[in-house]
Amino acid sequence: MSIRPTKRDHRLLAKLAAARWLTTAQVHRLFFAHASFDAVRKRLRKLATAKFLHVVQHNRMVEALHTLGRRGTVALESQGVETRLERVPPKQLQHLTGINDLRIAVETSGVPVVFFFAAWELPRFKWFGRVIPDAMCAIELEKRLTLALEYDRGSETAAQLWKKIRSYQGTINSFRLDAIVVVADTAKRVEALERILCRRGAEPRRFLGTTLSEFRRGSFALPIFVDLASPENKPKKLSEYMARSLVEVSCRKERFS
Repeated sequence: MSIRPTKRDHRLLAKLAAARWLTTAQVHRLFFAHASFDAVRKRLRKLATAKFLHVVQHNRMVEALHTLGRRGTVALESQGVETRLERVPPKQLQHLTGINDLRIAVETSGVPVVFFFAAWELPRFKWFGRVIPDAMCAIELEKRLTLALEYDRGSETAAQLWKKIRSYQGTINSFRLDAIVVVADTAKRVEALERILCRRGAEPRRFLGTTLSEFRRGSFALPIFVDLASPENKPKKLSEYMARSLVEVSCRKERFS
């Protein structure tokens, strides 16, 4: 089948080069927000038939997964874009899908996005921190903020989680991270994270938490973030935490000047 890819198709191919695999719903949110789901499926089928996409759907009861097809990789490589040709989804598919949910939430948040890189993209930037985040992004609010993002499905024990948090505490200043945002599947998991970090003495206003549903809905613009290292758990906007941090840094400078 011969089709001529549209500009939107080319944007989809470029996104798949970064995201690796996207569900039909994720493609819909990113590129077809005002179209029907049927229209999305129809376009994706055409791209797959023409070998621009490769589709995996184990049965009709599960959502289809989309990655680059042979002609899709050729089209991108002709533009100097690095690609990989995958045929089998990774074993940690739920985690990859969750990280791409974070990507979509950030990129559709309405704030300027400087960059977003998932864990599998960081090695090409020579990331050498003690811990590899699920994703890194930089956004422009009152100032540029660099955030590490963690998608938490509740599969890690308290000891495993604290080991990762301790590694982050040694990485924050060396990589100039403004905050680590933990996005959990449920509100109960966010509450459990609060108890763990408060008990262990994590640094306040550096470890923020929210749920995936809230992050998808409002991202950085709404008061959806709680301070995981503080017993005060009233949700605030991200900018509120950053403003308080700047005031404290200014006060410390004045005290020692």
